[in-house]
Amino acid sequence: MTASTVLRMTVDVDEPVPPGRRRFPFWLKAIAAPAVILLGAAAFAIAYLLPAVAEDPRERAREACLEAVRDQLKAPSTAAFTEVSELGGGDIAEGIGKSPRPGGDNFFTVTGKVEAQNALGVPIRNSFLCTAERSGGAWKAEAYVF
Repeated sequence: MTASTVLRMTVDVDEPVPPGRRRFPFWLKAIAAPAVILLGAAAFAIAYLLPAVAEDPRERAREACLEAVRDQLKAPSTAAFTEVSELGGGDIAEGIGKSPRPGGDNFFTVTGKVEAQNALGVPIRNSFLCTAERSGGAWKAEAYVF
């Protein structure tokens, strides 16, 4: 290699950047790529993992009870629920003037009315009472239709 070749190579590397285009330093690219990956992972966690952690125990107890009531009906697909209310968590303790006990979101009582067809296809309206308790991560419900 001659001196003029080396000089020419240096000139080729340091050519001016065309207008409207920027060159980013390597260190900036090395930092930006992992940062974009970490931000993507954080967005995934927020969108998909946190809602499962932040679920409403009152709503989960209600769903478990409505499913337990449907299990006792002759035609569960025709069930229409009305006047459904949940009582539990700290509600019971606050109602009698006491402070809620820790872990109070593990037990709920759900009441309401259900209208569904009987074995003959006639719509019948009944009341129901259900207790739902969280054990581990699952809800167990016991329903009484009367």
